[in-house]
Amino acid sequence: MTIERALIPYPGSRPDGSGRIDITVDRESQGCVAVTFKASGFVGGVTLPERGEPSHRDGLWEHTCCEVFAMRQDGSYAEFNLAPSADWAAYGFTGYRQDMSLLDAPRPRIRSRATDGGFVLEAFIPWRDWSEVVSIAVSAVIETPDGEKTYWALAHASDKPDFHHPGSFILTPPVLDRP
Repeated sequence: MTIERALIPYPGSRPDGSGRIDITVDRESQGCVAVTFKASGFVGGVTLPERGEPSHRDGLWEHTCCEVFAMRQDGSYAEFNLAPSADWAAYGFTGYRQDMSLLDAPRPRIRSRATDGGFVLEAFIPWRDWSEVVSIAVSAVIETPDGEKTYWALAHASDKPDFHHPGSFILTPPVLDRP
């Protein structure tokens, strides 16, 4: 089953009112989740990082970046950062922003292309623990050519943009195999 939703901007972070981000989440194969981000309608465009050889990089969220968070029953969760450059990062947490560590997960496959006023990013995220996931959060940081950033998520549960907040994990993943 495919989940389709629109991300919403953090209140006040999109002063010109432009832009839209639609996402789809699906199971590509056992142990792999496919996520597509379609950013469109951004007046003035979106700043996209240069493409190069894909590698693990910290700090991707400081520029245009798409993110997927996956929470287990015990409150531990994984964070996958996916850049249009095909760079990526994966972290594990034992609880809300606790004990961050590099996640033992294979490199995601990322394809992206620029569009007029946006981009499309498709990511195929392999991870052995998808079957343990009870909720998912999906978010994006969009950087404009003037350096401004807007923050997008399925839900904003804090008084500031906070993609890690437990109230952001609102998708129940019917697309994932259960043991």
